[in-house]
Amino acid sequence: ERHFCQDDLEAAKQRGHAAGERTASDPCFRSAAALIEERTRKLQPLWERLALAQHFEPLKRLFGTDALVMHQESLRSSAPHVFRSLVAILGAKYTYPGDTQFHRYNAVGGHRTDLCQNASLVAALQRLLEPEYLQMERLLAEAGEPVPKELALRRSRCHRPGELAANAARCPHQRACDEGPQLPGEETL
Repeated sequence: ERHFCQDDLEAAKQRGHAAGERTASDPCFRSAAALIEERTRKLQPLWERLALAQHFEPLKRLFGTDALVMHQESLRSSAPHVFRSLVAILGAKYTYPGDTQFHRYNAVGGHRTDLCQNASLVAALQRLLEPEYLQMERLLAEAGEPVPKELALRRSRCHRPGELAANAARCPHQRACDEGPQLPGEETL
């Protein structure tokens, strides 16, 4: 369910920038700013459904100590550790061979909307999402996991130039990414 308008929906789907079908009655917004402005009107049900913080406590009660809590940054920065932790929590007797490569899947680099091109809009969205950030930090702390620098500094893909570059890794539709060259400043927070 994407509510950002695409001039060519079929082309956007092939690039991995859109999914599903759109009918004439579906709300369609030409900018990321409009998506934020409509959060208390036409898009209120979508914003409420996508709010993740509301699900953390029920998940914690359901899974207790069997939950593996991590931030998405962990998959980018220490995938081998994440997968070893998954194996351990599942109780499996498996050791990844030393030459195992942990590829990135279903990632689409580049600009998908105009959001990252507007720093004040990014800041406004981050202010709206502050309760989500705080809940993630609390959940990680309760699980004994460190809060990644990316989360502590409220950084997103908009702050990772390598993911926004025209030659960024592109691996939609369950293909492994062919990581392109790391661009200067890509790891800088």
